[in-house]
Amino acid sequence: MAAYWTNFAKTGDPNGEGLPEWPAFASSRQSALLIGEDIRAGEIPNHANLAAIDRLYGAVRVVLKYGALIAGATVLAVLALLWWLASTLLLRREATA
Repeated sequence: MAAYWTNFAKTGDPNGEGLPEWPAFASSRQSALLIGEDIRAGEIPNHANLAAIDRLYGAVRVVLKYGALIAGATVLAVLALLWWLASTLLLRREATA
């Protein structure tokens, strides 16, 4: 692994002499460097699970980034609804009085 990182730092390409090729990731190919008992290039074995986690994390990022804005807009919407309801009830009360 150190050789990959060293090559990348020197040349911008992690591949080098005597190392299994670390393929550049492409969404159409979905292959990566698999590190286990042996090091080899191959298809990502749990791609569907990783994609689901990525979608969930994307939603979490949106909530973390815009959570205060979302909460504020929700509070304003509830307050507007309450104001409309109160004014409607008051108008009906005045009309019947």
